[in-house]
Amino acid sequence: MIKLMKCASGVATILALAGCNSSSDGEVTPDPIKERKSLLVMIDGTRYEALLNANTPNLDKLAIQQAYTGGISGTLSQSGTSTVEGESTLWTGSWHTIQKSGEDGFKTVWEHIKAEKEDFQIGLYPNWPIFDYVNFNLSEIEHKKAFRTGTDRAAEHENSAVVTKKILSGDYDSLFTTIDMVDYSGHCNYGNSGGAWSDDYVKTIEQADAIFGYMLDAVEQREAEFDEEWLVMVATDHGFNRQKDNGSVDCAHGSQGIDAKKIWVASSHEELLNEQFTSPLHAVGNRDKDGIYRYVAQTDVTPTVLTWHNVEIQPEWEIEGTPLIGEIGVRGLFVETSQESNQIELQFTPSNNLPVQVLVNGKEVEQLTDTAEGELYTFTPNLDHLEPGHNQIVFTLINNSIPKSISASFSIIEDVDYDDLSFNTITALYAFDDELTENVVSGGDNLKTTGTPEISHGPGKYGQSLYHVRNFNNDLLLEDTVTNTDKFTLSLWFVGDGTSYDPAVITNKRWASAADGMILAQLNDSLKLQVGVDGEGSCCFVQLPYTPTTNSDDLKWNLLVASVDKTLPWSNGEGFGVMTFGVYDANGGLHYGSIDLTGSRTDSIHTGQPWLINNDHAQSYNNGHAALLDELVIWQDSTFNPGEIIALGKAENSVIDKLASVSDSTAATLGAETKIPYIGGKPNMTESELKAEAFWQRRRQMEELRAELGM
Repeated sequence: MIKLMKCASGVATILALAGCNSSSDGEVTPDPIKERKSLLVMIDGTRYEALLNANTPNLDKLAIQQAYTGGISGTLSQSGTSTVEGESTLWTGSWHTIQKSGEDGFKTVWEHIKAEKEDFQIGLYPNWPIFDYVNFNLSEIEHKKAFRTGTDRAAEHENSAVVTKKILSGDYDSLFTTIDMVDYSGHCNYGNSGGAWSDDYVKTIEQADAIFGYMLDAVEQREAEFDEEWLVMVATDHGFNRQKDNGSVDCAHGSQGIDAKKIWVASSHEELLNEQFTSPLHAVGNRDKDGIYRYVAQTDVTPTVLTWHNVEIQPEWEIEGTPLIGEIGVRGLFVETSQESNQIELQFTPSNNLPVQVLVNGKEVEQLTDTAEGELYTFTPNLDHLEPGHNQIVFTLINNSIPKSISASFSIIEDVDYDDLSFNTITALYAFDDELTENVVSGGDNLKTTGTPEISHGPGKYGQSLYHVRNFNNDLLLEDTVTNTDKFTLSLWFVGDGTSYDPAVITNKRWASAADGMILAQLNDSLKLQVGVDGEGSCCFVQLPYTPTTNSDDLKWNLLVASVDKTLPWSNGEGFGVMTFGVYDANGGLHYGSIDLTGSRTDSIHTGQPWLINNDHAQSYNNGHAALLDELVIWQDSTFNPGEIIALGKAENSVIDKLASVSDSTAATLGAETKIPYIGGKPNMTESELKAEAFWQRRRQMEELRAELGM
């Protein structure tokens, strides 16, 4: 097989899979005289194929290889293909959905280095304000500032000059910055109506290359004049959604589509690059997405920088990447769970014939001695020690003294009889069969309205459903009587189109991640349940896949179950409050996860505001979005385990049939002629227009929030 790859000569060349590197051992032999420094640059939203077609003389001085972002589709690691997810992955070496944030969460590459090298000077100078969206503990990093350039191309040139001066100053051991203009071009800005498949987009890549060139020249000057050697790495955070078959432009990203997942990584010191960079895997355990998992992973950047600075990677860091220089261990590590058989299967490709030590949640469970270099290896670990219920498992494989981790969400499921569910704890049930606002539980509150919401009946999971079109300040809401209690569960049936990004399914907060409250949001083909705290950025969420509906005549209903128990101890035993989220998808599969409600989240989950359905209190995002929901249930003083979610999901009849106060005749039968006009985005706008609008709405909301906080 052959591939197209840019090499140090600056010419796009057809090469064999051995790649550009002529070195076979990839050993890192530090020069005892020269001081090691590093520069990491993220060029936002740069498609791999577009990069190959661009004239980039500065990037061409580096070795460039195809890579992937967004985790492994359909698994716990699946992450959005967007800037927050991509940039945080570059910083930690772990996929965004796996990371734990805050002081007790995942550490960034910078924190790992500072822990070993107290005097190590780091400068973080992104153009885009990533600090507003993540919650890593960066208190030890003295030099950090976001330029907040926005779409100002001239300002990006000026900012790069600032970073260049910092390189030339000699005051820093490692620097990070971003170049954002390519992403804005892909979002159809700068008058570029062609998005990421246009000549304008390619020209913007060339302009970004010129900006990078300023910094690369400074590095080369430092190396020529001082006893320094620099590792220069450049990567992108995401690609863009594929151009549509009808020729229309999709000015967005975020999906698990191949063009959004396909990225690239570039590195200096081509002579040190090992086979993880130069030789995509022949034998790989997952060949989905056109075989993209054979290539470099976005998670590989962090362990590469650590290796360059002679920081030994520790198993407890749970880094999922493989260093691209120096020694490597196992490659292509994948996990597949089977809830039906209560088994987990691990697959990997050994890079040597040395034994592989297997750790489960930090404890060794076995040694594998029968692996063979380059041959796919599959094994099923013994999980008899796990307790029934939900388990988030971290597998760490240590080979050649190099650890590599992967996480799985797995439930030891005990059969639960549907009749044994806690129906007596239901305080509200909105079946949407007759009156759309009616609570069928006697004495409970009906839904309320503001303005004149656009609501009607649609085809339901059991009878009829709620069809709601978002119109700002014309809302359907219910009073929040549960988030200030110790335990509660919300369950509902949901239909999603797989393309809408971040519309609130139900929430009691403003949209921004850095705000109090709880939100259940749709992120393309996944769902995210999150609790925020004012000013703390993205933290404390569970993100799971679901089955999208691609044909309105064949609705795919997914059961969503969100539970909070403020009395349950954290996983580390150091606090209380746990949130769980389960999706019983339209194919009969269970996806389940949990997260500790760290900080003040057991309090901030209650905002005093009502729950809004298909909207949030910011009243500024995705106007016209259409939602299809059925059987919204509030379970007071009750939480659901995985077996209970499956029992509820498999039920042939509505919950309404279990409530003695409700007549069997309440459930109406929907006629076959009932239709819904659309699900998801507003039909009189193109999908690209909607996503571009949503992109800018998110930016405006963050500016509003910063203004409120006095930032």
